[in-house]
Amino acid sequence: MTPDIVLATRSDARLRQLPAFLRHHMQWCSRAFVLVCARPGEDVSEVTGYLDAEWPGKAMYDILRDAVFSNSDGMVALRDFIASHPPADLVLHLDKDEFIPRFTDVRGTASSLVDDRYDYAEGWMACRLGPGLSKYPDSLPTYDAFHAAAPVRAEVVKAHGRPTRKVWLAGWPHTRIHSPLDGWRKAPGLSVIDHFTWTGSRLALVKEKAFMHLYNEADYGWVRDYAKWEVMFDKRGDEAMDIVKRTFIPISCSVPGWFNYRDMYQMIVDKAPAGSTVVEIGVYRGRSLAYMAEYAALVGKKLDIVGIDQFDPGWKPVGPMPARMPYTDSDDMLRGVSSVLAECAPWNTPRLVRGDSAESAALFPDGSVFAVWLDGDHSEEGVRRDVLAWLPKVAPGGILAGHDLGVKPFKVAEGLAAAGVRYSSAGGSSWVADPSPTTCCIANPPTP
Repeated sequence: MTPDIVLATRSDARLRQLPAFLRHHMQWCSRAFVLVCARPGEDVSEVTGYLDAEWPGKAMYDILRDAVFSNSDGMVALRDFIASHPPADLVLHLDKDEFIPRFTDVRGTASSLVDDRYDYAEGWMACRLGPGLSKYPDSLPTYDAFHAAAPVRAEVVKAHGRPTRKVWLAGWPHTRIHSPLDGWRKAPGLSVIDHFTWTGSRLALVKEKAFMHLYNEADYGWVRDYAKWEVMFDKRGDEAMDIVKRTFIPISCSVPGWFNYRDMYQMIVDKAPAGSTVVEIGVYRGRSLAYMAEYAALVGKKLDIVGIDQFDPGWKPVGPMPARMPYTDSDDMLRGVSSVLAECAPWNTPRLVRGDSAESAALFPDGSVFAVWLDGDHSEEGVRRDVLAWLPKVAPGGILAGHDLGVKPFKVAEGLAAAGVRYSSAGGSSWVADPSPTTCCIANPPTP
């Protein structure tokens, strides 16, 4: 039986993200409880009028007058409010600027809590950022609109040493904010909670929060540091970007596949001129290709990212397969991988080419590609064919590199030698062809 889940949240006197928040989460919840927190003299009719008009009988609300936005007072009021109604199995408790991205996350965790008798689930807080730390409005109408405007997420709170986890799903009538629970049984694993805070009104938000914390806690040091962080992110300088790079959480991390060369893809994106073409040979389920596009969005660089593969769902990898192929045929796999890339990288979605990797090189003019990553056929002849086909396509100063050097039973080193390429190990099992002044990446090329 599907657990009965109710949604519980707090709202200030303005709508902001509330419509998108309710529209997204009410797909999975039978009811919503909204505690409308009003400062002295504030008019809450914007929020209550919306709830009455758009969610009659589905979204109940209570008004906390003269609110000072104390977590202890607000959580007690919200818990008492929902406890006064008929019980449910579970409470999905989030602030209105927090989103659980996928239904599968909610469904799987809810079943564990009910069937396996866990008490609560905990999640990482990940801030959503626009490309290159750009801003976006805080009143976008849907979660998908937020995702398109803010396709990058990073655990920037952690970089500042603040608490980063919160209880987001628990047994009735629990509500608890930004804190784990002692003495309760926690479900294994951590979901990612997307936190939409990078808005055009960020500095105004700093003033609100600074006033709130000074009023409630008189913790001047904490407020000073908080304001410093927010101003730094508002200016979008090198320090802010460095923090985000360290705490970058790719959406593609949940995609099955092998990917232990993030440093190589970051290097390629960092060096690639804006608008240049980067090609990946060997896409599989799309994990590494999506990561490249996500990292490009992180640094705000538009690239023409291309993935080339046969898209054969019957292909059997060497070693353990990370997950069973869910695709029925090549067309189905191509559509499925395309969907994954669109979800993970909406700002700069890679394009896909189905075909033989060496033959597909003919689609690109000589010298037109900044970087080629070879991770397809790892036989000696396959590597040789790919290298000789793609070398002429690499622009002067570009990069030819690949994976699985020295990994048995692959013959990557033998294929590079057969193609006459000098190369350097790039850490792990990656390799980079040594550049040449004239042909960029080949020395003493043999006759094909």
